[in-house]
Amino acid sequence: MEGYNITDTHRQKAKNLYDFKALSNSIMRGGCNIIGALGEVMIQDIFVHQDTASTYDYDLIIDNDRIDVKTGKVSSPPDKLYNAKIPAYQKFQETDYYFFGYVTADLTEYYLAGYIAKEQFFNLAELKRAGETEQDFTFRCDTYILKAGRLKEF
Repeated sequence: MEGYNITDTHRQKAKNLYDFKALSNSIMRGGCNIIGALGEVMIQDIFVHQDTASTYDYDLIIDNDRIDVKTGKVSSPPDKLYNAKIPAYQKFQETDYYFFGYVTADLTEYYLAGYIAKEQFFNLAELKRAGETEQDFTFRCDTYILKAGRLKEF
């Protein structure tokens, strides 16, 4: 996984991206909005993009493809055994690709894990039900998971 430093400029852009109230259906009731916003800012910084207008269905457009950026919080550099996760209620969003990354809890590092087409993700992913546990992690809602090592590398 490629690692990137998160700068003060990135953090400020992320803070300006949303008003940081809880988003509709927020699993953490807005507690991780900064993580998701940093993921979007880092993808915008790494890739040339045409449109950054965020909608319910996707976060940005790259080469006419609708991209939804998924970002997890980690305490140390992730590896290919980490889960790429999508809440089940987001399965019907109109997006073409998912980009997955991870931000360290101290908001200083971003790790770009990979990408996958929406249809392929749901064909390969395993559904975990709310309340199920995996390695000391309890799923708060029905969630599709796929190991990061199965994502395509950039």
